[in-house]
Amino acid sequence: MFTSGFTFTFTFTFTFKFTFTDRATSPKRDRYLMTSTEPVQQKNISSDADLFPDWITYQNDMLHLEGVACDRFVREFGTPVTIFSGNRLASNADAIRNAFRTYNPDAVIAYAYKVCYLREIANIFVKQNLYAEVMSRLEYDLAANAGFPPEQTIINGIGKTEQEIRRVLGGNTFLINADSISDLKQVNQVASDLGICARVGIRVSPSADDPTFRIAGKLGSDIDAGDAIRIIRAARDMPHIDLAGLHVHSYSRETTPELHRQVSEKMRDFISELSDSEDILFRLVDIGGGFSSRYTMERQGYSIEDFARNIAVPLTFPDHSPRLVVEPGTFLVCDAAITLTRVLAEKTNAGKKWLIIDAGTNVLSPFPGNYEVHPMIGSASSSVCHFGVSDGLCTPLMIQEEAVLPDTIKQGDVLAVLNCGAYTISSGANWGYPLWPVILLNDGQTEVIFGAEHVAKLIKIMYGQNHTLRGDH
Repeated sequence: MFTSGFTFTFTFTFTFKFTFTDRATSPKRDRYLMTSTEPVQQKNISSDADLFPDWITYQNDMLHLEGVACDRFVREFGTPVTIFSGNRLASNADAIRNAFRTYNPDAVIAYAYKVCYLREIANIFVKQNLYAEVMSRLEYDLAANAGFPPEQTIINGIGKTEQEIRRVLGGNTFLINADSISDLKQVNQVASDLGICARVGIRVSPSADDPTFRIAGKLGSDIDAGDAIRIIRAARDMPHIDLAGLHVHSYSRETTPELHRQVSEKMRDFISELSDSEDILFRLVDIGGGFSSRYTMERQGYSIEDFARNIAVPLTFPDHSPRLVVEPGTFLVCDAAITLTRVLAEKTNAGKKWLIIDAGTNVLSPFPGNYEVHPMIGSASSSVCHFGVSDGLCTPLMIQEEAVLPDTIKQGDVLAVLNCGAYTISSGANWGYPLWPVILLNDGQTEVIFGAEHVAKLIKIMYGQNHTLRGDH
């Protein structure tokens, strides 16, 4: 999968070991760890831009980003280094907005701020006129600093403080999603103090046929158990609450639209029931996010248009269709970033080959099956084999368990980790390995948005130690 215009075939084996994990914290494909002994014939794999996001190509066996050869980034910035494509970020925003507005013309697309805090990344979505979805005071301040106006900001989160509520209500925030009756009471009291009516959504939890669908957790109020109707009635009776909508989000990194369709149908039935029994009409339905990256989704044969149709059509009513609010994060940024990393060591353990790289799981959060590792320099004549790819930290975490790479890969070579824009930089830490530089690429022009000097300052402030990043380059 590593150079233009050729195809290769390989066979590999694995054993199935089933391990249950929570959908709310793990991608669906991570529910089963695959380690193996039965031979399985792998499909032919074509290696060109047909499989990669459109900003990533191989030209003359060299990986290029927006037409720029990757060895240029390695020479200028060393490794590891993460590069974001400004064009891909904007393209992803266009794709999801156009998809949902085909079915719901006034649909709101709100950037889920938690996936990446970098201001220059957020600025792109400000220019795209997206809204922002935040879950804390920190994210609210970061979004405001990036340029998202309060009237285009959606507030989520559990256990909001009075000070936080006062701040956001004073700014005419677009929507506050309440998660509990105590949440509602605080919002109602602060709104009363300010002499306003707060526009509120109620987070609910519908059940679904998928056995790993998260219900009865800390998030939302269960519909089937009657918790949702209780909080909705309480909101309706509070004088300073404008009960504007419902909010639901209980899925993660979905590559197919089936679960979103189920949830939308459950929401349709609940909304119809409330209309008949309580005479309540909602102006907004916030369906959250939970989409995989665009690249991963399209590799599975689906598009964001498929998701939009399966979500929006069930929520289209003959007499009144609420405005949809969509909160994508991973879809917007995940496949718009790539990390270049150098092989530090090779090893074989119990017959399994390993490559140890200088990009650590302190930044590349361990979502097995999310990342794809490819060589920076490919060769059509190379045979391939399977490698486990991980870092040098003393933990069992992996970046890719089964990376298919040329068998000539060796210490000192540079690899590329695709699909790494979400929940990496913003949740990274100077732990074991330091954080590393981040570059924004726009039409061949590079901008350092997080550099070695920022890393050094953080380490000095937090730990009182001087540290020089890239001292060996």
